[in-house]
Amino acid sequence: MKSFMSSEAVQKPLVFQSRGLKTPITTIESTITGAVGEDVILPCQASDYTPFQIVEWNYVLRYRDERLDEENQNPSFRTRVALLDGAVKDGDVSLVLKNLTASDTGAYECGVAQRGAAEANANMKLISTIYLQVAPPPPPGEWLILRAADDDLQSDQTNTWFCSAGNPEDSRNTGSRNLHLGLIVSVILVVVLLVAASVLVLTCREPNS
Repeated sequence: MKSFMSSEAVQKPLVFQSRGLKTPITTIESTITGAVGEDVILPCQASDYTPFQIVEWNYVLRYRDERLDEENQNPSFRTRVALLDGAVKDGDVSLVLKNLTASDTGAYECGVAQRGAAEANANMKLISTIYLQVAPPPPPGEWLILRAADDDLQSDQTNTWFCSAGNPEDSRNTGSRNLHLGLIVSVILVVVLLVAASVLVLTCREPNS
């Protein structure tokens, strides 16, 4: 699992709007970046509001009365999201988002409601807002040519690596093939030079015969 978080988190007063209600509270904003196919952690720490009755990442995950509520969850996130420890632990309600897609880019809001509140939905408090940026995968079919000296060779060896969207199974090293081809060309050149030298010697001897 890979998680990339910006080095700066900014505290600023925001207004959490949920079902027509507004609860002003100081929240944390941060930016996280990831790549398509990776897993990321969206942090949310709400230890000051335990015990929880509701934990909600807007439209992504809803945790109510110690179990997940999938009724209002966006279908595109099902099976791809979970709480960091599988449940609420010490006020940590961070979200794990798996197998990122380009469409996951956007803002994610983490809100909680304390247990015992008369109307839990009316007491939802926004704890953090995470801005997720998902980078596209690398373009397939890029060639990279490297030159590396080898003590066992009289000349440098050229190695060509083929990258196919980061898939190591599709990568191939053509350095050995290039080396064999170079040796064959060298042998052919030597043979051609020897033949040319022999013809020249015979030509020079003909006037004296």
